[in-house]
Amino acid sequence: MIFKADPKQNGWVRIGAALLAATLLASCGGGTQVERFVPRRLLAFGDDASVMTSTTNKYSVNAVVYDNTTNPPTPTTALDCNNNPIWIQNVAGTFGLIFGECSLSGQPVTARTLATAGAGVNDVASQITQFTSGDSLSNTDLVTVMAGANDIVALYQQYPGQGTTELQAAAAAAGNALGSQVIRLADLGAKVIISTAPDMGLTPYAVKEDVANPGRAALLSSLSFQFNAALRLKLEDVKEGGKSVGLVVFDERLQDMVRNYPNYGLVNNNTAACLTTAPLPNCTVTTLKKVPESGTVDATAYGWLWADDLHFGPSGHGQLGSMAASRAVNNPF
Repeated sequence: MIFKADPKQNGWVRIGAALLAATLLASCGGGTQVERFVPRRLLAFGDDASVMTSTTNKYSVNAVVYDNTTNPPTPTTALDCNNNPIWIQNVAGTFGLIFGECSLSGQPVTARTLATAGAGVNDVASQITQFTSGDSLSNTDLVTVMAGANDIVALYQQYPGQGTTELQAAAAAAGNALGSQVIRLADLGAKVIISTAPDMGLTPYAVKEDVANPGRAALLSSLSFQFNAALRLKLEDVKEGGKSVGLVVFDERLQDMVRNYPNYGLVNNNTAACLTTAPLPNCTVTTLKKVPESGTVDATAYGWLWADDLHFGPSGHGQLGSMAASRAVNNPF
């Protein structure tokens, strides 16, 4: 995948997907394809990380259209759906598939997201049921799945009414349940790319919780770990293993992004970039924080890891999207 910088968006614009298999590294095991898998469509299930609204808003930092008749070009209020892409757009673009929310005039729609904001694992099961009640899956369908972040936070918020051991067991049960939905999709014939949930103990939300009550970030991380460990264990039950399911271990990449953030071109790894007056999904490149008085760098779409207290921004989506695309290209589907 080849990108070029767009200074107006502080981001990247895809200009091609050729030679992706030769340029991207696989995110985890599974071997390489003997014959390249070419999906006829992409279907996305999951939570906020995979949502595009009918007005093309995303739960990230949205790009905007610029008025090029002015010098310098000035931002408008219109959203630019194809810039600052979320991870499923990167996967779709790798195969030339197009979401209806971002299609240009006359382009066929070959990708669809059924993800919903605030969704947990149980909601993913409902999304799949709703889809399959009127359509069917085949071995030419590529399905993406990402969920768990909302389940983890909801469980954490039960503490201390519920003890750590009980909450960790519940997180593991949720991860196991998501794994069961992945197996369900594979049994229906689809090829599936599943991502682990983010480590929610690294979020700005966790940082704030830890300041008020030391140890809370570690609790969120432990719940995230239990969720992902159970998910990965359940995936061992997939029939024919990697021939139908490819795993993306995003939680570990996110941990590295936080620890070594300058290596990813980031200047901030623990603070939300978006103004509280522009909550997601309404945050754009024009509603980011200005923080010179604190001696830090003003927020930019790609310079700060987090869009808000719970959702990663375009840099996180870029990393996840590249990993998922690589897995889809190299997995022995």
